[in-house]
Amino acid sequence: SSSSNSSSFSTAVAFVSLPHPHHQHQHQHLLFSGDIRGRVLLWDVRHTTLPSSTSTRNQPLHTFSAHSRWVTALAAVSLKQEEQEREEQQEQQQSITVVSASADTTLRLWDVVVVASDGNITAECRQVLRGHRQRVTGCALTRDGLQVLSCSADGTLKLWRCNSDSSSSSS
Repeated sequence: SSSSNSSSFSTAVAFVSLPHPHHQHQHQHLLFSGDIRGRVLLWDVRHTTLPSSTSTRNQPLHTFSAHSRWVTALAAVSLKQEEQEREEQQEQQQSITVVSASADTTLRLWDVVVVASDGNITAECRQVLRGHRQRVTGCALTRDGLQVLSCSADGTLKLWRCNSDSSSSSS
């Protein structure tokens, strides 16, 4: 395979289903995939064919450069719908917390926001978790997105307590 095709190989995936703000029986199905280039890509599962080494027609909804080496694991949780009530307008947005793990020995905690009215997506790295000595091989998030469990090829298991505005942490 050529190097241009290899960049789309998924190395990890996580799935989130978001309720539609106006239609209780409809959901938006989002898939996060990690790749060998250290990126995390966000896909709308309902409106795309899943990424593959032979498909170039589909584009992710959002791509964030995450790590210096390949993404080894992902986890995502949908948080309660945020009701941003402003006097001038009411805007509904869905918050997702994503954790990406990598062969670069770090984890990154992401705040992803999907605005219901226009589909606008923002992703911001909230925290970089450092402390493993070898590649991180797995990760999980608590339902509230405030704790991360990770395991590494160095034989350690770590529980991280995540802050909403911190740049790094260890446990």
